[in-house]
Amino acid sequence: MSSSEGETWIADEDIMVDSGDDSWDLITCYCGKPFAGRPMIECNQCGVWVHLSCAKIKKSNVPDIFFCHKCRDCRLDRRSGYKKDP
Repeated sequence: MSSSEGETWIADEDIMVDSGDDSWDLITCYCGKPFAGRPMIECNQCGVWVHLSCAKIKKSNVPDIFFCHKCRDCRLDRRSGYKKDP
């Protein structure tokens, strides 16, 4: 569906379609389960995809900028000056 201003809007169910490749079963979320049609969000830092439910994000309140738990912990460590031992 398209708007009159030339913008294209995509319905939730159209975001990912099973095209016969392995993308439907691709596992990127830390829960270890595949995409399988569940809504996901991409980490703005590392690019990993996480299920909204695993990130405890409601579909009605998806943030514009998202950091996965690993990147968020890393950012907090840098801000606090904490350095992990090698």
